Amino acid sequence: MSKHAIAYWISAFLAFSYASVVMIGQATAIPFRLGLVSDGEPKPNAKAAYEWAQKNFDAKIIPPPNAQAELEAYGVVYWDESHAPAIPARYTDKETVDAFRGYIEAGGGLLLTNLALHYVFEMGVESTQPRYFGRNDNSPLDWTDFAIAKGQENHPIFKDMKIEKGAIQYDIKGWTEGSDFCIDNKPKEGEVLAEVMPGHPQCYPLVEYSVSRGTIIVLGWVWSSWIVNAHLEDVHGQLTSNILNYLAEQSAFAPVEYGNKLATVWGVIKKK
Repeated sequence: MSKHAIAYWISAFLAFSYASVVMIGQATAIPFRLGLVSDGEPKPNAKAAYEWAQKNFDAKIIPPPNAQAELEAYGVVYWDESHAPAIPARYTDKETVDAFRGYIEAGGGLLLTNLALHYVFEMGVESTQPRYFGRNDNSPLDWTDFAIAKGQENHPIFKDMKIEKGAIQYDIKGWTEGSDFCIDNKPKEGEVLAEVMPGHPQCYPLVEYSVSRGTIIVLGWVWSSWIVNAHLEDVHGQLTSNILNYLAEQSAFAPVEYGNKLATVWGVIKKK
């Protein structure tokens, strides 16, 4: 091999090594494609959440998957479901469940909100069955703040959130249909990131799961009611943005570009 060729490959290796360090140090800024799951026209709460996502991310509405490969085109997948008594049957057939589960096991990132929180049970990720509950558009409550779970104060999903005395203020006007872990039904396989304020019926609506190479975050109870609590969009937006970026950092399907020259995959760097 000529001296010029050796010098070229040394330079290329050093550039790749430097790029890897830079990308790891700036993980929250990595670009990724976001899939927004909806079976047909998004329902009102999902419509509000997805419109926000499309303004802030490279996001596209996608149908429920029939195969794992359909989801692997996206660094992160976000599914909000409400305006029904339970998860629609379309999502519970074996092909769809296997597609979601396979995507996660292969290194994908998944955010499940409202009724979709229940899907960790359908996928066999969680052995505790969450509850379902109905909608209430007019039930103002002032004790619905996020109490950050002990040891989770510095979790990246709480970055730049206004936290006072270990809690994020979240006074609601009501809520949409949803799902959560409540009272004695505490999640067994997930890590609780935030819970209901002490002194009230104890619910565990914000939970993280590590499944093989992938990561799931679920957000339930009243904490993702975009339509009913439109006055809290700043909280919804910051928290959801943090969650999506965090999932992208972990994802094997989030592309990374450096200097418009190097294109690789974040998961290749992070998981090797």
